[in-house]
Amino acid sequence: MERIKEKIESLIEKNLYKTMRFKEIAKVTGIKGKEMEMQLEKVLAILQEEGILYRNEKKDFALVKDSGYVLGTFGANQRGFGFVAVEGSDDDIFIFKDNTNFAMNGDTVLVQIIKEKEVGTDKKSEGKVISIVKRAKDVIIGKLELSKNFGFVVPDDMKLLYDIYIPKEGLNGAKNNQKVIAKILRWPDKEKKASGIILEVLGDEGDPKLDFVSVLRMYNIKEEFSEDTINEVKNMQLDINEKELAIRKDLRNELIMTIDSADTKDIDDAISVKKISDNEYELGVHIADVSHYVQEGTSLNDEAIERATSVYLINKVVPMLPQKLSNGLCSLNEGEDRFAVSCIMKINKNGDIIDNEICKSIIHSGKKGVYSEINDIIDKKADAKYLEYEKFLPTIETMKELQKILWAKREKRGSIEFDLYESKIILDDNDVAVGIAKKDRGLSEKIIEEFMLAANETVAEVFNKMDMPFIYRIHEEPDPEKLYTLTKVLNNLNIKFKLNKEDIKPKDIQKILLDVKDDSQSKTIGMLTLRSMQQAKYSSENKGHFGLANEYYCHFTSPIRRYPDLFVHRMITKAIENKYNITEKIKKVYEHQAEEYAYISSVQERNAVDAEREFDDIKKCEYMQDKVGEIYDGIISTLTGFGMFVELDNTIEGLVRYEDMQDDYYQFNEEMMCTMGERTNSKFVVGDSIKVKLINVDKKLRRIDFQIVKDE
Repeated sequence: MERIKEKIESLIEKNLYKTMRFKEIAKVTGIKGKEMEMQLEKVLAILQEEGILYRNEKKDFALVKDSGYVLGTFGANQRGFGFVAVEGSDDDIFIFKDNTNFAMNGDTVLVQIIKEKEVGTDKKSEGKVISIVKRAKDVIIGKLELSKNFGFVVPDDMKLLYDIYIPKEGLNGAKNNQKVIAKILRWPDKEKKASGIILEVLGDEGDPKLDFVSVLRMYNIKEEFSEDTINEVKNMQLDINEKELAIRKDLRNELIMTIDSADTKDIDDAISVKKISDNEYELGVHIADVSHYVQEGTSLNDEAIERATSVYLINKVVPMLPQKLSNGLCSLNEGEDRFAVSCIMKINKNGDIIDNEICKSIIHSGKKGVYSEINDIIDKKADAKYLEYEKFLPTIETMKELQKILWAKREKRGSIEFDLYESKIILDDNDVAVGIAKKDRGLSEKIIEEFMLAANETVAEVFNKMDMPFIYRIHEEPDPEKLYTLTKVLNNLNIKFKLNKEDIKPKDIQKILLDVKDDSQSKTIGMLTLRSMQQAKYSSENKGHFGLANEYYCHFTSPIRRYPDLFVHRMITKAIENKYNITEKIKKVYEHQAEEYAYISSVQERNAVDAEREFDDIKKCEYMQDKVGEIYDGIISTLTGFGMFVELDNTIEGLVRYEDMQDDYYQFNEEMMCTMGERTNSKFVVGDSIKVKLINVDKKLRRIDFQIVKDE
């Protein structure tokens, strides 16, 4: 198959390829026989997915580069239109409903630009989907609505805009209003609806326990590992032999501890901290050596790449690695010897890292520290815990000192600190949401964050200067147009922000947040500022990290749950094995991997974040269902053309629709970034505190509706 692909690519490179039918390509490449034709079909499918070929209206295979079309991923909106994201471009393409060509959310599509982006405006380029190169998924989860001789599956994913017709013979015993898994056999077009069959009945619609599996299926997240992977892991064990002792630094006599949440089972990182003198500290960040177990060329490694990240859905985890590794052999459990990769840094009183050692190691964690317990110790609230932590109390004091020094250094260089909070959703034994609050974040969380940042920055800088194939965590400069919109919003809130589009610095953003740190609107302004930033992502090319105001950054500290960290560990191992002599052969092998895995990891990270947000939204709606009629204090978080989103103190967010505001006719003024009443000139801006009444909750639509309550 590879030879067939090379033949076609060679024709393209030599400009000898012309638009051809399947039989013509088979003749040119010397393909004969059904088996070879099947291989050619697979090759042509790959070339379409890579954006090299596409099928035109005559079903011939034409070159994308000669067409002016672009390849991208279609993201659907519930109202029918969509956007196409193009790899390597920060601007997506708007697709009107009539131009989607029945593309479904997540599909890889070929797009014709029909209207270019207007320079100096927020308006996007407009496009038309020419063809669907690859369907994102053909198996969907949803509710079966049954008629006498047929049924329709209504997808749970509101971005899948088409119901699936199920003929009587495809129902497979499923009943009305059951949650089912359906396979699409025919895609929708101008003539017919999508149709398919029922593969599996999950249970009755509305069962809270089905929410978890529903979200996993919605985002193509696989729970079970393959039999090959399970067999590979089955007999793995920790073997501290002479060979390992010879290549590892034995740190088992060091005072090392981990600090995590009480329920954490996959413990990636441990720390050791010493004060060497009045002017110098030694910080050891010891990370599970996952690459020792996850070897190249194995099914285990292939599945880890495919998953790229663990997924955390409130009280459940879908791990990147089987539990024997994630919670066992790799996890830095208290009282057990473990293989690690250590980054040991010497840091002066100014926060400068003046020396470092990156090595393979053996460690022994003396204590599984818990954030809440250490916070209580720091705040002098937990006398009973002192005995349990007695041996580590001096370490905790040194940690506090060093965190303060490292943060001051980072703040001085312009690192941006978004002081945002997360939701803590509590589920009962039946997976019903029974409580929601803000997550507490004390000093111990900040200590670990600061130490992990120091290690990630150190490792990235060392390996960048070695010119080693690598995966960086990059955060590019903000889009000037988004910053311009932010400027308008801030000015509307009486916060003066002068924008230099040509030379935006992290310190400019930092100043905004520092200026409003003690303001009641600080959280809202922080969220608005965050929305104006680019998304951080993985890259084989070092482009720096704008948010951290750092030239070098990577993810090194969580290889149990993130593949880029595992790859970084593999590069560290390769460097050590080759005595830091990075040959052209090593570069050639791993440069392609770094590029490919960075892309996969960025995509899968986004998918995991979306799944986690989806599950949170479902459970937030579930929690609010029995509270219709109650009144809350909230803050306007977003203004749109159809309404304003209001966030409550417990992080619940709902919509106030302009059509429900009876005292006036309200419209969104984009230029002034406010909503105004036509008759009364009543004005609403982001950050305003208002009182609202909960009037409707729709768990299926993930929608919470509020109504403004006027003070009497």
